[in-house]
Amino acid sequence: MAQNQAPLLPMRPAAPSGALIGRALKGNRLWEGNKKILYDRIVPAVARVNAGQVDNLFLHDRATNPDLTNMLEAGRMGPNEEFIIMGVGIALNLSSTNTAASLEKYYQEARLRIGVGPDDIERFSLPLAFIPSPAAVWAGSGPDLRAQVPSGFYRLAGDQAIKLDKGNAFTVRIIQGPNAPQFAAGETVDLFVQLFGQYNQTVVRG
Repeated sequence: MAQNQAPLLPMRPAAPSGALIGRALKGNRLWEGNKKILYDRIVPAVARVNAGQVDNLFLHDRATNPDLTNMLEAGRMGPNEEFIIMGVGIALNLSSTNTAASLEKYYQEARLRIGVGPDDIERFSLPLAFIPSPAAVWAGSGPDLRAQVPSGFYRLAGDQAIKLDKGNAFTVRIIQGPNAPQFAAGETVDLFVQLFGQYNQTVVRG
C-alpha cells in the first residue's frame, strides 16, 4: 500500500427502496404478535373424593366449547400459531356457587403442572397456594369469595418462560395430593386457569 494511502473500506449495500420492500412482503406469511391470555375452565364434580384426583385442562377448543376456553385446538397450538407462556394465574368464575370452605378443600393439597411435547416433559409445577388468586382462599371460615377478584398471576421470568411452537402439544393439570379433603354433597368449585403471554399468529399480506 502506498504511503499515506487510506485503507479500503467495505462498501455498504444499498438500502432497498420502499417499492422493493413492498414487493418482498406482498403475499408472504408474516408473524403478528400480541399479548394474550389463553384460558380453560374447570368445574369439579360435587361430592367427590379429591385425594389423588387429576383435573386435565386445555382439552377443549373454542369452536365447540366457547364458554370453557379460547383455545383454537384442544391440547395443542394450532398449525399457524405459537404462544410463549410468561405467567400463570387462577380466577374464580364470579357467577359460581363457590364458598370459602369448598375452595379451601380444593386448594389445600393441589398443585398445577404444565408439561410440553409428546413426552409431556414437566416445565412448571407449583402448589395452587403459591399462584395469585382471590384473597381469603386460606381464611378457613372466611366470607363467600364470589365478590373477590384475582390479584395477579405468577410470573415466569427469563428462562422459565415456556415456548409453545405451532402444532406443539402441551398439558395443564391440577393434581390433588393424597390427603386432599373431599367435597361434601352440594359443594363445587368453578375457576379458570389462565396462561399469560405473547401470542403469535401467521397472516398473509396481499
